[in-house]
Amino acid sequence: MSTVTDEPHDHSDDGPARFRALLKEAIERFLKDTGHDVRARGYGELQQCDTVDDLVLALKKRDEAFNAFRAHGETIRAVLAPVVRLVRVFLETGSEVVAASNGAVPGGKAIFVAFGVLLDATRGVSEAYDALGDLLRRLGTFLGRLDIYLQSPSEPSAPLKKIFMDTFFKLFAALGIVTKYLKLGNNDKKGSSIGWSLRPIFRRTKDFGRVVLGNTEVKDVLAELDNLTKEESLATAATTLVVAQEIRVDVRDARRDVGT
Repeated sequence: MSTVTDEPHDHSDDGPARFRALLKEAIERFLKDTGHDVRARGYGELQQCDTVDDLVLALKKRDEAFNAFRAHGETIRAVLAPVVRLVRVFLETGSEVVAASNGAVPGGKAIFVAFGVLLDATRGVSEAYDALGDLLRRLGTFLGRLDIYLQSPSEPSAPLKKIFMDTFFKLFAALGIVTKYLKLGNNDKKGSSIGWSLRPIFRRTKDFGRVVLGNTEVKDVLAELDNLTKEESLATAATTLVVAQEIRVDVRDARRDVGT
């Protein structure tokens, strides 16, 4: 098994090489947090999805009795749509191809598997569905800010591409961390010794979701996602300002030419 490091490495570029390195770290961190390797063959149906409909159908097939989708189907779809578009951005820039060719299969689609593992962690514990709903609503808020730019036919600016990439990997981390605590809570409720360290906390409150999402590690990664998507607005504003300035210069030069 690969050695897992908690500290992120310094990646100076924002192209395919950075994507490949960050993806390797994300996959290893997810394995450490959840015990699941997103590259495993058992996740093939998720690794091969290309559209939101493909992904929703594959996740439904994995979700026994469709319990999560019955409770939060529309919210799940609303979160998955910008995630699929994020992966498409990396496909279009070649990052996904480079990642896959260097053994990090399934490339950016690994995050589809992470969603599947998250849903698996809610099975059999009704309170976990409430926690899932709370998480999805928060992720929907963050990703909703990005989605208008992900759907734009225009080529995103370099700062925006960097934020897309950083958001993708922060989301990957969030899915792993939340899955870890959902599994601990579920094991506690099922009487397993695995969740012994959290047992007093779960027994003092009936709000399972508040315990999971109120965990410091979870709160921190969600706060970082919040900040990243706020930066997106600043990056877009900066790009718009540059374009406006260029137009202003062109108009000024055209008027000067007409005057002469």
